[in-house]
Amino acid sequence: MARIFKTGAEYFPLDAHTDDRIRLIEAEHGLVAFAVIVRLWQKIYGGRGYYCEFDSDAKLMFAHEQALDIAKVDEIVSSAVRRGVFDGGLYDKFKILTSPEIQLQYLQIMSRRERVDLDERFLLIEIPEKIHNVYINGLNVNKKPQNADSGTQRKEKENKENQNIINKSKSNNAPFERRRGVSNKNYSPKRFKNYTDTEDVDYNALEEKILEMMFE
Repeated sequence: MARIFKTGAEYFPLDAHTDDRIRLIEAEHGLVAFAVIVRLWQKIYGGRGYYCEFDSDAKLMFAHEQALDIAKVDEIVSSAVRRGVFDGGLYDKFKILTSPEIQLQYLQIMSRRERVDLDERFLLIEIPEKIHNVYINGLNVNKKPQNADSGTQRKEKENKENQNIINKSKSNNAPFERRRGVSNKNYSPKRFKNYTDTEDVDYNALEEKILEMMFE
């Protein structure tokens, strides 16, 4: 059974100073807008971690849970999208709420997790090279290429070591090698003179055959 990795975060940081985008949304809709956006951040970080679905049903449920009119929630979210608190392209196409800031913050929060799975369709950022626990659609974007390079380097090292062993072996056996077209100084047919039944043998060919068998 495949292991299931937890996606949501236990916490998320909230800036001490509200940026101008949030302040402008508050100016449009009152302090309730700040509460709605913080609640949406909680929904994002505590759920998928880097985005949340916000289609008509999710919007209705969210408004009900916050005891707000759905039209008011829709107005606040529209203002947040227009001012860049949430990405407008992904909201229009997939009906999800996210942003580059949310995604980067999520990866920082999850840096000690064993694995973080992301959907490529929803990504707005490049994954930093120092982060190795991120899997996009099941593939590790940083660690796997690094492992592949290490494997190639290891293979090259092994091949080099094997070649050194072969070269060393040839060097050690050089005095005993018999190459075609090169006579062996240590060989003398006189060794076989005492054997009358071998006088008609081609000793050069015999020695060549024996040496080939030895070094196959």
